[in-house]
Amino acid sequence: MRQAIVRPGRVRFILNHGAVTVREAKWNKAGNLILTGDSNGVARVWDAETGEERLRLAFDTFVSQATWNQGESLILTRSESEVQLWDAETGEERLRLAFDTFVNQATWNQDESLILTRSESEVRLWDAETGEERLHLVHPDRVFQATWNQDESLILTSGDDGTARVWDVETGKNGCV
Repeated sequence: MRQAIVRPGRVRFILNHGAVTVREAKWNKAGNLILTGDSNGVARVWDAETGEERLRLAFDTFVSQATWNQGESLILTRSESEVQLWDAETGEERLRLAFDTFVNQATWNQDESLILTRSESEVRLWDAETGEERLHLVHPDRVFQATWNQDESLILTSGDDGTARVWDVETGKNGCV
């Protein structure tokens, strides 16, 4: 039997948000930047080599999600009742989507032209450039999940009403599974 050699870990540096909960922490693809979001309403981009803060994005409420787009030129954030797109270099806000209820999910489609959001019993598709609502789906009860199929022609939702529903993106019509 082989015995493992255990070495104590060494912290290279600490990305300090202060006395708040860091809810999100992600590397970029190259591994040279780190994106964090905290419960005090701040998302930050850090230099992964030095630990230096490069960019700070402020919100009115906690940050639930912070993620880069594929090209890492934009940052998508989700807070309690807003979804925002930011320029990853300048921190300029590009788009803000406001909601009356808590937002549970925000994701891009594959070509990043649409943003899918899920809140309470609603799923919506938004134009990622203009913020125009393209589709509004209402589930009979709370929605737990919303995902695209491979070619993004359908959206699958699961809900508290004991159903999974398949929705046609073009028509908004659904069928229960």
